[in-house]
Amino acid sequence: MWPANSSDLNPIENQWPILGNMDDQKVPAPNTVAGLEKSLLEAWRKTSLETLQNLTHSMPIREEALLKVKGQFPVKCECY
Repeated sequence: MWPANSSDLNPIENQWPILGNMDDQKVPAPNTVAGLEKSLLEAWRKTSLETLQNLTHSMPIREEALLKVKGQFPVKCECY
């Protein structure tokens, strides 16, 4: 089980909603690809170190949850 093959084990998959929420708060919303890229990069830079550490430190909990279901079902873990 590698993170790239399992969104449950890939911390970036849990970072996307955080970035999206930050971007959704932007007024006016970006209306070009370049504007969206700029907005997402800004949101990424504003992500706190604590949030990134929480995502990373949640990995053992995610691994344990996935092992409990023998990798058969998607595991959604509110671990951060």
